[in-house]
Amino acid sequence: MTDALADLPGDPRPDGTAPPPLLRPRYLSWWFRDEDVLMADWFDRIESRPEFTVVQSLPAVSTTFGQEEV
Repeated sequence: MTDALADLPGDPRPDGTAPPPLLRPRYLSWWFRDEDVLMADWFDRIESRPEFTVVQSLPAVSTTFGQEEV
């Protein structure tokens, strides 16, 4: 966790307050072809999140690309 990520307010709770950094839920979003959402719009929504901007500015520690065998 970087300071920049820890300083993000997080998604507000229903009462409008932000949870403390270590209690924030993880953000998950899935794209499915049959849900009538354009993939480009889904990417735009992900890339507009504040944590994406912070992570995008950090150097990569490692990179892996591939498909896991099942």
